[in-house]
Parts: sequence; C-alpha cells; structure tokens
Amino acid sequence: NMLYARMLQAVARLYQEPGLLKKSSSLREVIRKRSYNGHFFTDHEVIENGQYQNPGHQSEVCQYYAFFTGIADRQTYPQVTPANAFIGDYLRLELLFLDGRVDTLLKDLQMYFQPMAEKTGTLWEHNLPSASCCHGFASHVLYWLAKIYGTENDIHANA
Repeated sequence: NMLYARMLQAVARLYQEPGLLKKSSSLREVIRKRSYNGHFFTDHEVIENGQYQNPGHQSEVCQYYAFFTGIADRQTYPQVTPANAFIGDYLRLELLFLDGRVDTLLKDLQMYFQPMAEKTGTLWEHNLPSASCCHGFASHVLYWLAKIYGTENDIHANA
C-alpha cells in the first residue's frame, strides 16, 4: 500500500490528475492510522472473522518503505531490527544517498559489501551466501559510486 500510494502520487504529478493525488493522500493517512503503532510501522493486516486485524508484525524493511515512499519522515524514525540486503538495506542506503549523507553511505557500502567482494568477488542478494551470490540488483552500488565520484563522466571522456 505504501508503494501504491507513492505510485499514485507520481502518476498524479506526471499526468496532472488531482483526483489521484487526493487518493494518494487519503491512502497515506489510512496507512499512518492503521500501520503506525506509536513506535513502528507494521507490515500488514490479516482478515479474521471478516474483520481486518493488525497482527503487529514489524520489520526494518517496512520502516524503509515508510520513509522511502514519504509515509514517514526523519522525525518519526524508530529504532528497528536488522533487514536483509534485498530490499531493506538497499532502501536504507538509497535514503542515505538521497539525504546527502555521503560519508555514512560510503562507510556502510564498504562495511556491507567489501566482505562479499573479498569472499566471492561478487555482491550478493542477501547478507549471507545463501541465495544469489552474484545478484544483478547489487550493481546499484555502482550508481551510488558514480554519482558520488562522478565516474560516469570520466568513463565517457576516456572512451
């Protein structure tokens, strides 16, 4: 629902559809009301006896979705438990990048990805070599590094 609300917002702006922006805003408020428990955003609801119930499951990934999609902001950031690489850690790293926290991003990139590269010469899907140990999405690391160091310009200049 967080991604859906964000998509509605993007489409509303792209096509200048105020009705979609209103729907996005309304959905964001419902998410905040039904998902935020005062400390964390919870992951989902279930239907029991025909009623929506919130089982209270909360993950780090859900918190990142909340911030990445604009449901939450830095003032409401809770302490959360660890996520796995895809997609939780990538969302966290992207938020650091978008917030201009380059020093923290570079430190976290090195801490997280260097052991992978040293062990297998590749970047993994998860934080343990229990899934794809050469995951395509991990190439997003190059995007951050290119934006930080401007290497995309250097590559074209030397071609």
